[in-house]
Amino acid sequence: MRTILALLLSLLLSVPVVAGPISISFTCEQHIPFVQVQSSDNNQPPLYFILDTGASPTVVNWISVGSLNLGFRKIYQPGKDFATARTCGIGDSPAGYIYGLRAKCGGIPLRPTALRTDISNISLSFGHRVDGLLGTDFLKDQILTMNFENHSLQFEQAPRATNIFTRIFGAMSLDRQAAVFVKIATPSSKRPLVFLVDTGSSHCIIDSGVAKRLNLSRGAQCIVNVVGGQQIANIANNFSGTLDGYSLPSQVTTFDLSNVSWALSHRIDGILGMDFMENFTVKINFHTGQLQLLPNQEAFFPARKVRNLNDTKIFLTHHDRISFP
Repeated sequence: MRTILALLLSLLLSVPVVAGPISISFTCEQHIPFVQVQSSDNNQPPLYFILDTGASPTVVNWISVGSLNLGFRKIYQPGKDFATARTCGIGDSPAGYIYGLRAKCGGIPLRPTALRTDISNISLSFGHRVDGLLGTDFLKDQILTMNFENHSLQFEQAPRATNIFTRIFGAMSLDRQAAVFVKIATPSSKRPLVFLVDTGSSHCIIDSGVAKRLNLSRGAQCIVNVVGGQQIANIANNFSGTLDGYSLPSQVTTFDLSNVSWALSHRIDGILGMDFMENFTVKINFHTGQLQLLPNQEAFFPARKVRNLNDTKIFLTHHDRISFP
């Protein structure tokens, strides 16, 4: 009994105090946001990570591990069920877990456990080394505000309820999936479409089965870059969807997202990508799973010219859920 009381007391005391907002800058390449990650070894130059709200774990490129300070360097190869890091059910790369990671983004510590895998394909696509993906394990219980006009990010600790049971079980739920989903209205569907909010996807994406059901016209092929390789997808030209009254691009990419739904334990019809979100200041509360859009000053959909996706590389870095041991 004393042991249980001591454990509960330690959990209560371990709930972090809500801190003030922290602001950092980010760079945007081909619609994808990049942030700097600094190892606790200040002699090392900063590393460049993609801020990826579609990735559950933080991912470190296998060739970048040596640039990070590990409290203890241990590589764990996942079991048979987790033998690969799978990106949207398309690409497969050998993977392993690293422990003792000591690094920060904007002064906020990264989780000490990360997934190590080969993301050289993404590096080749951008023309420089991409050191990793900053996933939602970093963003849990955070409110993230992305301002695309001045390329700034703000991290703020989400307020927590003071109820003793909420605090205890909230502290114990360390592996909760921090994915955010939105409902997209479309005149071609009786029910709203469910989209995953993914800053690691350069463009909006529709599941191929949903695209067929909506009778979207099938256009040219395009290349989708994922961790495990390149995937040939198709472009649909006449999509009509809105979020809070704002029009999504009429050109969307289509391919099978069934494995993503399985991995997230949540049915999704598509992915809300950066070609839509970059027109707003986007506020995402990962604690409550809510998203708020504040339009930028520039011209907006549908008045703005729709980008032509033909011969465009579409970057998709979302990782399936992989449980940490």
